[in-house]
Parts: sequence; structure tokens; C-alpha cells
Amino acid sequence: MTAAAFAALTHVLPGQDLPHPLSRSGTWDFAVWAGAATGREDSRSFTDAQIVTAGVRIGKVLTSPYGSGFLRGTLEYAFDVIPVFVTASPRVVYGGGFDPVVLKWNLMGTRRLQPFFEAAGGGVFTTSNVPPGDTSTFNFIAKIGAGVNVLAGKRNAVSFSLRYWHLSNADLGNTNPAFNGLQLAVGYHWFR
Repeated sequence: MTAAAFAALTHVLPGQDLPHPLSRSGTWDFAVWAGAATGREDSRSFTDAQIVTAGVRIGKVLTSPYGSGFLRGTLEYAFDVIPVFVTASPRVVYGGGFDPVVLKWNLMGTRRLQPFFEAAGGGVFTTSNVPPGDTSTFNFIAKIGAGVNVLAGKRNAVSFSLRYWHLSNADLGNTNPAFNGLQLAVGYHWFR
């Protein structure tokens, strides 16, 4: 009798809708990502600008699912290291940076798709002033946006996100023009 119940249970388990890994407290999220932002620098005259970035992320889900309805989800804290930061227009400038604060709200979604909202803040060092002029080689970055994780295996996912991006030196330079734009990013995640 017990053997028959166990056999029946093993046939039921694979078909059940198990939660996405980011729906569980304690899950680690390791990722590599790349993004491109387009927008405007508001120096003396508005100038179109493009910024390309790439980096690595380490995150951890801090809570069990919380809330109700569509907004039910988990809170994740992450840290980004950005070794690639390149302004492609109006001139080429190289740099690197970090986002020490990345807060993600992972919605419950489905087994394969998990939407999220995120906000991040950090800084970037560049080889020359960004935006050009009497500004600074260090700028602060603030990002807010949304995206989706698409499960690519039991412990892997591809993410797509769209973020509003703001970059400025917060008056560290003699002038403080800013870059404001939209960033599209793609990432690959390993969950542990």
C-alpha cells in the first residue's frame, strides 16, 4: 500500500507548478548583464547621448512571498559591479562603477515567467568628464524600472528589463548637467 502511494506521488510531483526560484527566501541570484541607454545630456544645449554598460550582479532574496493579489512577491537585495561603461555619443569615454544598492520586488508570476520592479543607485568613474565640459569624472547613477525573468532551466533564467536612467555629479564639478534616458538590459542568471 505504501509503495503504491509513493509511486502515485512521484507521478504527480513533476507536473506540479513549482514556484520560480526567486519566489523563495534565501535564494542567491548571480548574474551577468549588458545594457544600452539612450537619452539626452542637458548641458548648455540638449545633446543626444548613448551609454553602453555591462556587469555582474550578486543578489539574495530576503523575504518569503508577501502581500496579496498582483503585487504579491519577494524582496531581493543585490549589488552590481560595472566594469564596462562606455559613452558612445556625443564622444567616446570609458569608465567603470558600482551599484551598492539594488532593490528588486519579484512578483510571483508563473513557474517560467517572473516580472519584477527594481530601483538602484550607485556611481561611475570615467576617463574624462561626463557630460563633457567643466563637470566631473565621477557621477552618481539612479535607475528605476521593470522587467521579467524567463526561466531557462531549473536554476537559470534570462532577464529583460527597461529602466529610466539618471546620471549626474551632484555638484561635484563646477557644473552639474545630467544624462536622462532609457536603458534596455539583458541578463543571464544562476540561482542557488
